[in-house]
Amino acid sequence: MPPPILARLEAEISASEDASKKSELIAERAAYLVRIGDIEQARLSLADLRRTCGDGRFPRVSIRMMLAEGLIPYFENLSSTGWDRLRRAAALSGAMQFHDLAALASAWLAHLDFHRANYESMGAAIEASFRSLDSMNFDAAARLHLVVADTYRYVGRRESADHHYRVAHRAAVRASDQAAIGALMYNRAAFGLARFRVDSALSVVDTNAAGILNVEISSAIGYQYGTGVTALSHLGDLWIARAELSKKNYRQALVLLERLDRELATREAEPRRNGLRADIAWAKLMSGDTAGARNTALSIDASESDHMDQDECFVFLETLRRTFEELGMSKEALGLVPATSAARDRHAAQCDQLLKVLARVPAAQPDQQGLVDG
Repeated sequence: MPPPILARLEAEISASEDASKKSELIAERAAYLVRIGDIEQARLSLADLRRTCGDGRFPRVSIRMMLAEGLIPYFENLSSTGWDRLRRAAALSGAMQFHDLAALASAWLAHLDFHRANYESMGAAIEASFRSLDSMNFDAAARLHLVVADTYRYVGRRESADHHYRVAHRAAVRASDQAAIGALMYNRAAFGLARFRVDSALSVVDTNAAGILNVEISSAIGYQYGTGVTALSHLGDLWIARAELSKKNYRQALVLLERLDRELATREAEPRRNGLRADIAWAKLMSGDTAGARNTALSIDASESDHMDQDECFVFLETLRRTFEELGMSKEALGLVPATSAARDRHAAQCDQLLKVLARVPAAQPDQQGLVDG
């Protein structure tokens, strides 16, 4: 059975006799196909539209095509090379006062800006999306509030993040958007785990955090398998392994981590594997295998941290530093102090920038048919 949105779009496409409306629905369907991973079918639809509507006779169709084309690189390989297409879609829809499309395109633009660390543009896009949002635009509301929620979670503001996750979820349900619900559950677990690891590296203690994190991870994995979305199942295994670390179940974590390391050896870049191997070294140490921990730790090239995201870089270096310290290898531990301190400071600066972005979120948000908490 197709997702509800696809079923609705197919029915509306079949029933439409207006060329402009039918073409827009096909472009909207193409964007949804991208989001659920059916990229080749989306490309075929967009190619057909280019042949019939490529002259720009239908502005809304052109904008939706730009939106779908801008999303393809991100959903295909997490690339932000489609950013310019999204920027043009947001600018054109704003200029033509297509408020629904402006809100949606700006929300996706903010999403890519977050991943590009283009924070000034991200803040402007969030403002533009909120400004264009109307009470019935649940598609845009789901994406916009998810971007805001992820950002709050990244900087460690869990309560604010939870508020926006709730709004995003309600909007996605109203839109019958299974892809958005899946993205929300995935992001909540992913960003929650990332923040938990940063806080642990900073020695920040939250007695409730581990329990909340484990519920979020279980829910996200359950939703993935329940809907048949298993393309990222190896990430779910990594979440489980790191959740076991958070519960100090080191032996269970080690079994999972070592299996993942073997599986990822053939397809993952060295920086990603080094982060995993630092966890393996720590789990070995905490399990009593000091010789194994030493050998694993010494095999890791700390300079690969230059290719990691800011939060991953800090956690990786601090995990490795602590492992050396606990092993009594003071020379190696002290040698990592400058890089670890610099990584911590870069991450803190990044969070400060993101807090400035979040300051641009309107304090009073329009209640979209009961989406916003009272």
